Amino acid sequence: MHYTRPRFSRSQVDRAGKVLKSNSASAAERRRARQVIGVWRSSHTLPLYSVQQTVRQEARRVDRLANVAYRLKRLRSIEDKLRRLRGMALSRMQDVGGCRVVLSRYDAIDAVGELARALGSDGGGQEVRRVADYIQNPKPDGYRGVHLVFRFQAAEPSHAPWNGYQIELQIRTRHQHAWATAVETIDALVHTRLKVGGPNNGNWSRFFALMASLMALVEDRPTVPGTPQSAPAIWTEAEHLAVELDVDNWLAGLMTAVGAIRFPADSGYLLLILDGSERAISVQAFSREDTGEAQDAYLSSEGKFESRPDVQVCLVAADSIAALRSSYPNYFLDAQQFLEFLAVFRGSGSYAQREPPDAAALVNQLRGVFGGSGVSSG
Repeated sequence: MHYTRPRFSRSQVDRAGKVLKSNSASAAERRRARQVIGVWRSSHTLPLYSVQQTVRQEARRVDRLANVAYRLKRLRSIEDKLRRLRGMALSRMQDVGGCRVVLSRYDAIDAVGELARALGSDGGGQEVRRVADYIQNPKPDGYRGVHLVFRFQAAEPSHAPWNGYQIELQIRTRHQHAWATAVETIDALVHTRLKVGGPNNGNWSRFFALMASLMALVEDRPTVPGTPQSAPAIWTEAEHLAVELDVDNWLAGLMTAVGAIRFPADSGYLLLILDGSERAISVQAFSREDTGEAQDAYLSSEGKFESRPDVQVCLVAADSIAALRSSYPNYFLDAQQFLEFLAVFRGSGSYAQREPPDAAALVNQLRGVFGGSGVSSG
């Protein structure tokens, strides 16, 4: 496999990052900055692939049906993060290369901790620089999961130029992943900025924080700061917002247009272009040997749609198409799992009279359908 070698110094990368987030940079300066950042991003492929191999092996030990996928961060996401975090230098950004594990077990909330501890104590030869537990300490917007940051250490001399590259791992349960997928799908369709904490998200922010708290109760874990602590109180407020926002109609029925897409079985990389306004997706497949061509197409497409915030471009790799759809369903407008959770939640009380259900009955019903702490898959 061809891997892009580091070509630019960290100071050059940081200067390109400053140009990218600048409001006064010329078109030529931005074009040059994108080229530098494109090479920097592409050069994460080797450490990313190495880390995901270690993660995949350990994840399958914990959960043989775990979905593992990996991707390089979108240019627009890089720019957003540089703008949000004023002191952030691009060369220190820890998630340019990202790996994700979605666990399938019904008792996955315990498996998340098991996998995080195993990787945290032995990173497969890689240094674990940081562990962030957003399950015990949910983010205010409702995001939940466990993140680990690896610092690449070459196992052979020829890979020494990549030493020090950082790769981020996200570990999620199905509940947590369904929630994050729905957030990204709404961002694509409604043009909110929920994922990055945009200022004009209206009641969508509150709705997703409430749903995250409900999922936390199902998993017997801490709820989101600033939300009610009881299931009936969450039910009452979230039900009102679900009706007001017309959540079901926004999320339901969107998979038909992309459900018929067929991918070559031997694809190594897929370039996905999601047009949120048209609710359509286009896909370009590359073999694993065509890494350079895939990276060039990725950067070119990002430049083409730079002025279209409703269009998302992403280059992803996965061990199978099923894993890709499961790990990155937002790119397929697929919020089905979240909708299933929402349907059970909304059907738990007296819908016509808007009466919240009994707390224990609601949580137990959700656990029975979707699993929760202490529930075995059999």
